[in-house]
Amino acid sequence: MSQPPKRKASSNTEGSGARPGQPAQRPRAAGSGGGSRPAGSRPASYNSRRRAPQPPPPTTSPLMWVGIAVGVIVVLVLAYVLVSPPWKNSTVAAVNPTPTTAASNNTGNTAPPPTTGVSNVNTSGQPQHITVQHILIGFKDAVGFRGQAPPKAAARTEAEAKTLAYQVLDMAKKGQDYDQLVAQYTDDQAPGIYKMSNSGVTPASGESSRDGMVPAFGNVGFTLQVGEIGIADYDPATSPYGWHIIKRVN
Repeated sequence: MSQPPKRKASSNTEGSGARPGQPAQRPRAAGSGGGSRPAGSRPASYNSRRRAPQPPPPTTSPLMWVGIAVGVIVVLVLAYVLVSPPWKNSTVAAVNPTPTTAASNNTGNTAPPPTTGVSNVNTSGQPQHITVQHILIGFKDAVGFRGQAPPKAAARTEAEAKTLAYQVLDMAKKGQDYDQLVAQYTDDQAPGIYKMSNSGVTPASGESSRDGMVPAFGNVGFTLQVGEIGIADYDPATSPYGWHIIKRVN
């Protein structure tokens, strides 16, 4: 008995490369993920993993360092002026009109040191203890300051200081508020009040000995009555800081 003839493979398998008995591959849609990539192209996922370009490191300008250095210097100078002003020592010396300390600290200066003590002054009949309030009118070249006069005094000549001192004395004697005159004009520290014991008298608590002050300060102060005002003129030896307008308050 003869065999029936075999069917030929479907024409859709011809030229497709598929083997007989295997389904033919479907054609891929253009642009699908499985299609072939152009030469040199990379998957999108590759590009998303690339590192973003980093900005260049900041550069420091020489002008920036100059500005920082200037700022540091300014801060240091301000700190020095506020904590220890150049006129501090001279002001302190004038505050206790006891200039021997200021004179001994300036051994290189040839100006004569202010003398202290009142050994040649007759103290009989004078009070043992007094309280005075004074206004110091100094000037730039007063020997007691040793070239470090306080700011207001540093702006005056000797003649200007003398004129101002007698103007202030006149205002005080005419009854102007003495505390206000002290605050406005003194080259000492307000309120300028000092307690003194006379020569040969032991100082009480808070007092200074007359022998430790510039001579003119005690020479005028101990001759005043309570409420009376006098003046000690500038003298390189007895009043080396300038003119003292002195009021006895007790």
